[in-house]
Amino acid sequence: MKDRRTSFELPPVWLSWAVGIACLAAILDMPYGFYQFLRLVVTGYAAYVSYVYFRNGGTAIAWTFAFLALIYNPIFPIAMTKGVHAIFNLLAAAAVLGELYLIRSRVAQALPEPFPAVELPLIGPDDRKDFAKFLAREILIIIIVIGGAIGAFYFGVQAYQSSQNEARDYTVAPRD
Repeated sequence: MKDRRTSFELPPVWLSWAVGIACLAAILDMPYGFYQFLRLVVTGYAAYVSYVYFRNGGTAIAWTFAFLALIYNPIFPIAMTKGVHAIFNLLAAAAVLGELYLIRSRVAQALPEPFPAVELPLIGPDDRKDFAKFLAREILIIIIVIGGAIGAFYFGVQAYQSSQNEARDYTVAPRD
């Protein structure tokens, strides 16, 4: 019986560069429409890349992009301050461009040009140092993303509490 699962292609390189540069440009003061468009683009891109990596077995990268798709989703937006959004924009740019550089360049180097049908492992048994570096980078990315989420939650709670404190009426009632 034939396996019905097929391997899905990653987005083109130019699209990865465009999403990464757009995330970096979002740090600057841009019109509000740009940020709405960026939410749509990053959510779609991250969800698709996450799906491809889940189908092909790269779980750490898949979870990183799934988290980015969740953070940037336009349907249930997560309210954050501009500074926290800037941190997530940097993290998203690092994840997109890092995946482009670390993973795709390794795959391109692993497959020889005259024999495209031969599948070579992404990391061979002799590449233990490279694997350790790769694993350390992925763990660092996950720690940064989780730390950013915790920081965003903390700053969101602080902003909510400060807005509640400002809304209270502190007038003093006159004495008899």
